[in-house]
Amino acid sequence: MKTAKFFLPLFVVILAFSTCKKDDDDPNVVTQEWEFEVTFNITDPDIYSFIATGTAVIETDGNTYAIEADYIIGQQVFENIILEGNMTNGEIVIDNEVLVIEFEQNEIIYTETITFSLPNVNVSGDNASGSGLVKIEKEPNGTTEEGTLEFEASKK
Repeated sequence: MKTAKFFLPLFVVILAFSTCKKDDDDPNVVTQEWEFEVTFNITDPDIYSFIATGTAVIETDGNTYAIEADYIIGQQVFENIILEGNMTNGEIVIDNEVLVIEFEQNEIIYTETITFSLPNVNVSGDNASGSGLVKIEKEPNGTTEEGTLEFEASKK
């Protein structure tokens, strides 16, 4: 089932923001909580779409970021997906980011390597949206799919 695929990020992936609430324990750490929906539009080799919905917590310290996301695709639940990296000019930049996700479906364990970029992120108040490219490599069957992703997010 193609909709029981992966992440996000993705999804999660969410954002290049710097307006957040400060963490009480460390004044340099900024924490944000978001709800998101990501639409994946796969165009190669087949054409189909699926949606991931979930929540993400983003922590930044001025130089680095960590995103922890939980999301659902179809009936498949993905928890504690981590995306970490360095910030550029105070912003989260997601360019050719790689996530490796494992999940079980019909008693088969799959590994998906997901490469994605989110160059177009728009933040307006408590809302964000963006789009980018995604490539999914799935093992054990060796399939590769490519397309675009679009996300909408709002602060919790």
